[in-house]
Amino acid sequence: MALVKCTECSKEISDQAAVCPSCGAPNKNRVKPMNGFLKALLVVGGLFILFLMFGAYEGSKPENREKQHDRDAIELCRSRISNPSLDPEAQRFVSRTCDYMVDQFRAKYGVEP
Repeated sequence: MALVKCTECSKEISDQAAVCPSCGAPNKNRVKPMNGFLKALLVVGGLFILFLMFGAYEGSKPENREKQHDRDAIELCRSRISNPSLDPEAQRFVSRTCDYMVDQFRAKYGVEP
């Protein structure tokens, strides 16, 4: 809350006063307080923006990009196991390769892919 000069009588009045208490002139410099809904909306919007910024930051780290690349490779490998054009021996080979990739992922990152 600050003091401003009345535009009519030049006396100092609150910036939140609707009218000057001395002369009754409307306060053209009035600062209206925000209502509760607007404050809540600003807080939620700010938190959402921070969440997006954090996600963008985390996603841009080289180690996270590499981890996602490894996950994508495992998913692609798993999608090839059920390829009907592969003979049973090739399917077993792809399956073992996928298992090996999963084991390597666990060893490298300490989590499931």
